[in-house]
Amino acid sequence: MLRSFKKPKLDPTSCQNVIPISHSSFMSKPLERPISSQLLRYFQSSGLLPTHQSGFRGNHSTEPVHRSVLSDIYSVVDKSKVSFLSLFAVFADFDMVDHQIFLKRFETSFRINPFLYSG
Repeated sequence: MLRSFKKPKLDPTSCQNVIPISHSSFMSKPLERPISSQLLRYFQSSGLLPTHQSGFRGNHSTEPVHRSVLSDIYSVVDKSKVSFLSLFAVFADFDMVDHQIFLKRFETSFRINPFLYSG
């Protein structure tokens, strides 16, 4: 198993600063596309995808969402009211997720029982 560091300036001797790199991707990559396609079809047919979600979806641009946000801002400004837009980026977000909670939520929200869920 190889190791990679989360950030170059962190202490390389601390386990918390190291990301393990597995060689299992050669096995998981061929499964990724069919599983993703099957899940996407299920989400679409069940009406489980948010209407404004454009990430991870073919033929869905982010342009309508940008237009909608700008329209909302212009509308507020036209009414002489104050608008506030907060933008943020999340790094290493997958590391911050409690995977048991994520899998339970996946099961509850999408009615899918993940085969990895052991609780």
